[in-house]
Amino acid sequence: METDRKNVVLLDENCEMNLATRELHYSDQPGKKVSLDMLPVINIEGTDFMVDVYSRSFIEKENPKNHFDSWELEYDENRYYMWYHPGYRTPAIDVLPSDECVRVEIPHFVQLDPERMAEKYGVERSSLNGKTDFELFVDQQAFENRLKNGRLPTLDIEGIVFMVDLERGKLTERDGTGEIDFEEIRPYYDFLKGLYIVPYDTGTKSFFYMEDSDINHQPSGIKVVSFPGEMALDRVGWNILHDYPPHYGLMSSIYKLQFTAGNGTWADAVKLRTDWVDDFPLPDRKIRPKEEVSAKKTSRRRRGIG
Repeated sequence: METDRKNVVLLDENCEMNLATRELHYSDQPGKKVSLDMLPVINIEGTDFMVDVYSRSFIEKENPKNHFDSWELEYDENRYYMWYHPGYRTPAIDVLPSDECVRVEIPHFVQLDPERMAEKYGVERSSLNGKTDFELFVDQQAFENRLKNGRLPTLDIEGIVFMVDLERGKLTERDGTGEIDFEEIRPYYDFLKGLYIVPYDTGTKSFFYMEDSDINHQPSGIKVVSFPGEMALDRVGWNILHDYPPHYGLMSSIYKLQFTAGNGTWADAVKLRTDWVDDFPLPDRKIRPKEEVSAKKTSRRRRGIG
């Protein structure tokens, strides 16, 4: 019998909740069903919430339609917390804290449901003793190498390794002179995909500045490559440059220091450039000599990232 989709609530891209059967289904684990009533319960200001560590969701026991997940919580490397509205029984993320809101601390998921956390991450239950979520979710060696040892992330573009240097606003070839300036490739960022889709000159190992005459024809030796934006490439460096704690947001994705560029299409690169020009006309490259760009860059407020 086909599930009535009106009773299905998506908790994340891999987990959905069937309100009629009070079950959770996971797309990455076909056939697996988990009863809501078998989940651990946490009481938040008088209301019981069931905790699903796979989707990191909190589901109201008496009214499963009311739920929220961990991205609505703050995390300070030691604990989760939120401003909670007891009347609406939800985090007060859309309103300023008021007399109706209370600050609530939430235990780590490894404390709330250690058995399923061990199952999810494929580790022994005993290995979670005394460990925080941050220590489990985030590669601690990569985090320490970036924060304490000042190791910059790398991006492999067509076999050439570039250092991700957000302080200078550039990708810089590790063993040569190749360089890509983030300011120059800004028109080629696809916000929907969260990727730069960039014309790349394999000869000079640098960004290829597309002229109007190139739009209908991809020049020889030019490839189109794709890679994440600055925040994804170096979340720790991005945090520090923007005055956030170094650990901020690291648990929302897999943290790593090595990336490899993917492929893009000339049509995508042309569309991004054209859409940008329609809204923000590109300056004439001929009137922007290198020394002018360098002067502009060095005038930026600088701070240490290492």
